[in-house]
Amino acid sequence: MKHMKKYVFISLMALVTMMFTGCQKNEPCQFNKKTIDLLVSTNDWKFDDVAHQFYVHYTLNEITSNLYTYGSFTLYREMVDDFNKPYLVALPMSLYLQDPGSGDFYTQHIDYRVGVGYVEIQLTNSDWAYDTDEQGSFVSPESMVFRMQIVY
Repeated sequence: MKHMKKYVFISLMALVTMMFTGCQKNEPCQFNKKTIDLLVSTNDWKFDDVAHQFYVHYTLNEITSNLYTYGSFTLYREMVDDFNKPYLVALPMSLYLQDPGSGDFYTQHIDYRVGVGYVEIQLTNSDWAYDTDEQGSFVSPESMVFRMQIVY
């Protein structure tokens, strides 16, 4: 019985210690999750001549400096399978594609960056293999759906 009391006391002390050290003064203790859908139409894509990539910039007031400091961000692209069922792919992602006109193979890489008040999605084709229109301008990528999940 004496040993039993000792183990109960040690267990209670460990539990109390965990309760008081679980939250630090400078860190938020609650955990919340927010999901933001980002619908990118073909016209939303802009081309960066310096980086040779397409991008779309979203202002997100939800990303405060506190959320930026203590939150965790994940961005997914929603795809559709052959049976028209949606699924998510975490970014960054790379697709290995073939140009239907020339038959050349290339890689399409999609990535993102997050800052206070914004998220920016970038799309880069290997060897800068972008389709052009009759005037020689780059043709914007297709419309895409992205889902951002924020845990804080």
